[in-house]
Amino acid sequence: MQAGTLTPNSGPIDLAAAARDFAIEIRGFLHGLDGLALGDDAVAWAQAALERVRSCGRAVQVALDGLSDTGPAEERLRRAVLGLLELIPEPGQIRAREDLGRIREAMSPAYAALAQALTSEPDVQHLRPSNYARNAFHIGMGVSAALAFEHVFTPDGARLACVFMLVWAWSMEVSRALWPRVNALLMWAFQWVSHPHEAARVNSATWYVTAVFFVALVSPNAAGVAALVVLSVGDPVAALIGRRYGRTRLLNGRSLEGTTAFAVVGGLAAMLFLLLHHPELSIGQAALVGGAASVAGALAELFTRRLDDNLTIPVAATLAAMVPLAWM
Repeated sequence: MQAGTLTPNSGPIDLAAAARDFAIEIRGFLHGLDGLALGDDAVAWAQAALERVRSCGRAVQVALDGLSDTGPAEERLRRAVLGLLELIPEPGQIRAREDLGRIREAMSPAYAALAQALTSEPDVQHLRPSNYARNAFHIGMGVSAALAFEHVFTPDGARLACVFMLVWAWSMEVSRALWPRVNALLMWAFQWVSHPHEAARVNSATWYVTAVFFVALVSPNAAGVAALVVLSVGDPVAALIGRRYGRTRLLNGRSLEGTTAFAVVGGLAAMLFLLLHHPELSIGQAALVGGAASVAGALAELFTRRLDDNLTIPVAATLAAMVPLAWM
């Protein structure tokens, strides 16, 4: 994006930086309201946060007004910014915690429009509100796949089953892309486990199936099941901890608290699973394999930007877990 103009007694405002700061402030505010996990000072916190949002929004307006010429991208950004600013209540209008839920409900779609207008900015993430049904589904699918690899399928049978699932999942993606009614029907049917932005992009479940195929192809053994458990447990735990307690920001919208929770809880879950299903491994060996998978998965999640982490996490975790197994 272009640079903005000069404001009185100030330096030039960079449009890209101002828009990015605006989006980050709004996302932080909306995540802070997620589940209303706030104390008695919730109203005071919200008013202070909204004043920061308002200030950042005005900076974007000034930068846009200072452009010598604007294109479609800048106009989309202007509409998104104005739409969000109109939704911010005036000081004193927030009187109770119940008001915060209504504010979040109104601002979330407007933030989605802003994120869509800023797709070129890597630090601007889509809003992913807490979805406990999705978290439970995520854990259930991952653990079920790991158990199936252990007790249902032979290695060749697992690969064949994964080929079938892969073809089915990508056929659904092609159908969604070609026929909007199919897309709308599938998004409605799976609304309890899907994010709104997935209506316009490849679904995370499809990337997950692709990753499971990779695991079955490369390593349907201790390394593969450790990776699946790390993904199924570590990823939702990181999301829950990051949204509620994440304060130290890292890369791509991730937090130190969430990433640490991923590595620790994912590693413990993988170690426990290996001890239960691979008695040939000692506690130390299971901890080493689970730890390698969880650390690699946490790093993959942290550095994933363009791809879906349901693909990158199990791939990285599988490859990492194969190293100590080969050494042992």
